[in-house]
Amino acid sequence: MEPLDWIALRHEGVAFSVRQMDNITMTGPNKKKLHAARRALDEGMRRLGLTMKGNWQLYSTVFTRKAQRRRLTMTDRQRQLRRPRMVSAVGYRFGHTHTILRKRNFLRLTRQCRRVKKKLDNMIPVPFQQAAGLLSRIGQLKHCDSLNLRVKYVDPIKVKNLKEVVRYESKRRQLARERLYSGGAA
Repeated sequence: MEPLDWIALRHEGVAFSVRQMDNITMTGPNKKKLHAARRALDEGMRRLGLTMKGNWQLYSTVFTRKAQRRRLTMTDRQRQLRRPRMVSAVGYRFGHTHTILRKRNFLRLTRQCRRVKKKLDNMIPVPFQQAAGLLSRIGQLKHCDSLNLRVKYVDPIKVKNLKEVVRYESKRRQLARERLYSGGAA
C-alpha cells in the first residue's frame, strides 16, 4: 500500500500541496486535474479506512487572463464583490500576494489590545493571564502582513510592559516552587 503522501499530493495537476493536521490544501492551474487528484486522494484514504469530510471545496484563488479582462469593464462595486478567494487555514488567510489573520483572530487581538490599553491608561496593573494571552496573539503577527495592525494596536501598548508582567510572575512562581521543594513555607 502506498503512503498517503503519494496518493494525490504528488498527482499530475497539483502544483503545490500543504498538509496541516487533518487539513489538506492542493493548488494547481487546472480544475479537472485537481478534481482527479481529489478523487485519487479520496480513494487512497478509503484504502486506509479513512473518509473525506463532505464539505471539501474547489475554488479559484487567482483570476485567469480572460476573467481579468472582463473585470476591466466592471464598475468598482462589481470588482469589489468579485475578488478571488483566499485559502483559509491555521488561523490565517493566504492570498496570491499576501497573508492576513482570519477575521475572528483579528477581532480577538484588537479587542484584547484595547482592554489592555485601557488598563494601562488608567494605571491598573495588567493580570498575568491577560498579558500572557496577548503576547501569544501578538506572536501570530510575525507570520502575516500586519504592519498597520501592529502600529495601530500593539505599539501603543509597548510589548515590553507585557513581558515584564509575565517575567515577574514567572520568577514569583519559580521562587514559590523552590521554597516548597526545599521544605520552607510557600
